[in-house]
Amino acid sequence: MMFTIRGIPTAGIAVGTAFVLQRRASAAATAAAGDPVAEAGRFHAALERAKAELSALAEGEAVFAAHLEMAGDPMLAGLVEGRIAEKHLSAEQALGEACEEVCGMFAALDDDYLRGRTDDVRDVCARIGRILSGETAHDPFAGLAPGTIVVADELAPSDTAQMDFSRVAGLVTAHGSVTSHVAIIARNKGIAALVGVAGCMRQVRTGDRLIIDGERGELIVDPDPATGRKYAARLESLRQDAFRCAADAQAPAVTPAGRRITVLGNAANVDEVRRALDAGAEGIGLFRSEFLYMQGPALPDEETQFAAYRAAAELCGARPLTVRTLDIGGDKALPYMHFEPEENPFLGWRAIRVSLAMPELFRTQLRALLRASAFGNVRVMFPMIASVGEFRAADDPHERRLPSPIEAENPHVLTGTEGYVHIIEHNLFPSGEGIGLGNVMQRNHCSALLRA
Repeated sequence: MMFTIRGIPTAGIAVGTAFVLQRRASAAATAAAGDPVAEAGRFHAALERAKAELSALAEGEAVFAAHLEMAGDPMLAGLVEGRIAEKHLSAEQALGEACEEVCGMFAALDDDYLRGRTDDVRDVCARIGRILSGETAHDPFAGLAPGTIVVADELAPSDTAQMDFSRVAGLVTAHGSVTSHVAIIARNKGIAALVGVAGCMRQVRTGDRLIIDGERGELIVDPDPATGRKYAARLESLRQDAFRCAADAQAPAVTPAGRRITVLGNAANVDEVRRALDAGAEGIGLFRSEFLYMQGPALPDEETQFAAYRAAAELCGARPLTVRTLDIGGDKALPYMHFEPEENPFLGWRAIRVSLAMPELFRTQLRALLRASAFGNVRVMFPMIASVGEFRAADDPHERRLPSPIEAENPHVLTGTEGYVHIIEHNLFPSGEGIGLGNVMQRNHCSALLRA
């Protein structure tokens, strides 16, 4: 008999057959502790093996580059080592406690995206724990039939990395939010998803016929023929709309009056760059680099950033790629950075002022950007510039100990700021860079590029 379970509206519509993922129980929590030195040695051996696995996976999936950063972060290892030494726990138990502490740091943040990164932390720790316990990796998604809807308590990046998405019609999880990994991967892959479906693991069985209505937030189980026909018609209509949009996506954007408009995309990662270009964008007007910093519990190193910027630049080719340097503060926090309370944090110590106050952080990002500029039409945007002095401090290659812009393919430099900007262009840009005017960071207003 047909029934409906409510969830959080997430993405898309799908009709398919359920595959309910049942996890194997782990004995890690009950592992007996040995000698603290031996336990620490076991942990580090498992950690190194996990890093090797993640390094291989990172070549194909960007999310695993962030996981590699997490695994290599000294904080996680330090927390595990401290519990082994002070509480005489087994490596497995210490890892479990350390994982919960790091997840607690993310969960306490007032940011939905960052709270969603607890899934990534747990995934990394689960990988290390599996190696510690001697469990062999297995692929529960091998042999999925076309049109499968995967139902699970939770789905981690290591789960979705094993899926053949040509056979997956949709994803359903009992937990999660619209910023969780499941929601993000569904949007990136163009499939339906529904998260926060409490009770789905009790009420759905493998083989059940399902309909995901991600727009209404409903999971329909064993739909009757009339409901099935209704959703089949909706799916066909969506397919026709998508076909028409795809056919027109690469056409120039021209107003009825004949005015040519340049349409640029807004992206936070390489996958979003690819999707924007496929959808007809003529370049990327804003690449929000802070998401590289939000994916792990520590600052991304130069190589991690270079790999992301280079991949985005190569996708864009001759089309512009404007990368905004780290814009953190205000409504965007990092779990590993402390910000003192301010009366107005949105206009206080944030964005370019954070970068100027932390020269090694800024230098690392700029070096990665300059290296990537050899592989495409890279432009650099300094966020929240509020004075001539701030721009000159940010744009001084000698102060940053960097190659000159000419040696680095002469990337354009833009600035973005809140409110009004009254700066005489030729005083700032005698060598031909540009200034973008407008509040692009907060409200995606258009920016103007002025030439000297």
